[in-house]
Amino acid sequence: MVEISMTGLAAQVEEHSFCKTGDGIERTFGSLVTTRFANAERFWRYFVVPFTKRIAIHPTLVEFLPGFITPREGIADCILKINEIHYSIFLHLVACHELMVSKAFLAFTDFFVHLSTAHDLAREFLETVVDYFENYGDVRTRGHEERVKAVYKFYGSSPIYSEFDGFGKLIDNYRNRIVHRPMIGMIKDHTEILIPRKEYVKNHFDSFQKVFKATAAMDQNRDKFIELNLEMKTDLNQLEDMLNTLWVRVIEELRTLLFLQNNPRILSDFGLENTD
Repeated sequence: MVEISMTGLAAQVEEHSFCKTGDGIERTFGSLVTTRFANAERFWRYFVVPFTKRIAIHPTLVEFLPGFITPREGIADCILKINEIHYSIFLHLVACHELMVSKAFLAFTDFFVHLSTAHDLAREFLETVVDYFENYGDVRTRGHEERVKAVYKFYGSSPIYSEFDGFGKLIDNYRNRIVHRPMIGMIKDHTEILIPRKEYVKNHFDSFQKVFKATAAMDQNRDKFIELNLEMKTDLNQLEDMLNTLWVRVIEELRTLLFLQNNPRILSDFGLENTD
């Protein structure tokens, strides 16, 4: 248990960032994700930094003492689990960014595997963190349906979680079509590679031949196609924008419980004892 001023810690964590005190991957690739999903770093700052050894030294020294980015002893398993899910989301988003500019064969397929997984993990993260906020890691956890209802309640009248859930179904169906069925036909149009838009894949262009036949009347069919990289960029931007909005409420609740109310149960889970 670390005795610390929570007022002082609230100020200290603001000096941490992916580029300065993150791990190697966060320092190298963090800016790819935070351009649209800045709240990934804000959550990391308020949730991850307090349970690591970072708080024992000045932030400017972390770069030279990499061992201090690791968790301290005695941190609750539920805290480490939330961190693992959150970090996994970050890694899958990094993979999406890297694949989006990759020339690798089948990068498109891999991209949607990572994007769909990032969405699935984000759903798991929200269910887990909301459950934690309400139960503080109580082992008598609720069933899946109860956890989903709790997340909807957590966001109140905001439609953001419904939009996020609907987007996930669309991406999952697209991922499944790409991974488990024959490849989607692609058309080379000058310097662009075109693919059917999602809504036209199932009924209009569900085979190579149907896609290739569309080239004979491309003027009439152009609106049914989208440039391959633009499809990836649009979907990744949409997911990251949604996550950024969803994370606002999570961060507000976390800061209230940990730094404003100094909730004793949560302090204990983080291995902290307030000296204010």
